[in-house]
Amino acid sequence: AVATMSPSIVRIYTSGKEDAKFLALGVVLTPSGIIATDASALGEAGDAVAELPGGAHARVFVDRRDAASGLAFLHATTTSSELTIEWKPVGLAAGKPVLGQSVVALSGRSALRLGVGVVTESDVSGGAAILILGTSIAGANITAGSSLIDETGALIGISTGISRGASPSAFVSADALLTKKEDKK
Repeated sequence: AVATMSPSIVRIYTSGKEDAKFLALGVVLTPSGIIATDASALGEAGDAVAELPGGAHARVFVDRRDAASGLAFLHATTTSSELTIEWKPVGLAAGKPVLGQSVVALSGRSALRLGVGVVTESDVSGGAAILILGTSIAGANITAGSSLIDETGALIGISTGISRGASPSAFVSADALLTKKEDKK
């Protein structure tokens, strides 16, 4: 599952050339480089740098912020002088997660870290428009933009300021990504 998902995870850094600071993890949604990440980690920034698993870097710009889910959608740009970047889109889980389902959170600022647990609640948001999933994964093992995957490596959710506000171990359901992914096919 981790090997399936890992190529779709990017690290997001500030766009300054010197002393770039880690902001969050992101998930590649499309082959053209649309990325979803935690909007709260970006603050008011309009751009950042995405680092791919192989070490390549690309400048990314905020395309849209979704206040309900806490997600930011970024698009990558490259110039003709840069290497061609191959973006590996994530696979989204089919169906809704169920209570007791085994899940893995992928996090880590510089190296991939895993948090293993189960889905403990299917809506910790109190009925908000966005589905928030509670897990048994320790909040200390979750980074801004961490991905929650199932046993096949398919994406179930993303950690955002909105989900962590509901519970430190909660994730916004990947359903919040469907509209954006379909828009950019």
